Amino acid sequence: MLMRPAFAHRLFEFLCDEVLAPHIEVMREKAGIPDLLMDGRDAWASPPMISLDMMDEYVVKYTNRLRDKVGGNLITRGNWGDAKSRDVERFFAQKTKCSPGSLSVLDPISMKLGRSA
Repeated sequence: MLMRPAFAHRLFEFLCDEVLAPHIEVMREKAGIPDLLMDGRDAWASPPMISLDMMDEYVVKYTNRLRDKVGGNLITRGNWGDAKSRDVERFFAQKTKCSPGSLSVLDPISMKLGRSA
């Protein structure tokens, strides 16, 4: 992704359009639930493994692309690294773009936010 971003984008486009979207369509069809919620997770797509700029460029962008392809009802969660993000508010905003209507706080340090000592 750092060394060959154009290749990474082509790969993610292929995975979204030619692999994941058709797979999701078949799963929904076989389940008989056309709007079945799809919930993806990838802890490797988290700080400090990737930067927040990379989170925007790859995770948020391709989650939205896949959601658009399959007609919605798709979320991605499992992004750890709240305390390593260096900008927890931005990271939480990115997480809510990937999982509209909810915020998954997975870092034990961040879970203490808002609690009185």
